[in-house]
Amino acid sequence: MEVYHFFKNLHNPQKILEKEYYFDEGLGQSLKDHVEDIRQRFPEVEVLIRRDRDGYPIVKTQYKPKYKYNLDDIMNFDADQQMTAVKESLDDILKTIIGGDKLHQLDKA
Repeated sequence: MEVYHFFKNLHNPQKILEKEYYFDEGLGQSLKDHVEDIRQRFPEVEVLIRRDRDGYPIVKTQYKPKYKYNLDDIMNFDADQQMTAVKESLDDILKTIIGGDKLHQLDKA
């Protein structure tokens, strides 16, 4: 059964990389060095640290895969706001190229 669970976890690296454990600062490695070591060896793992009531550090590692696209940005995209920004930019560019301020002054004269 242990072999089965081992191979089952191999198919899901998230389960292997997610842990929560007490860290003993008296064993020769500081908490800061330990966290930096984890972040260097596993850049896709987020390391969270908290202390219990007695002051002992608890380290929690969470597997956070990095995706090419951010789903939150896609869901919060406002097409009208983006189009307004594009129109304002084009208006400024055309005024600079054509000399829009000078044309408005000639129309008034």
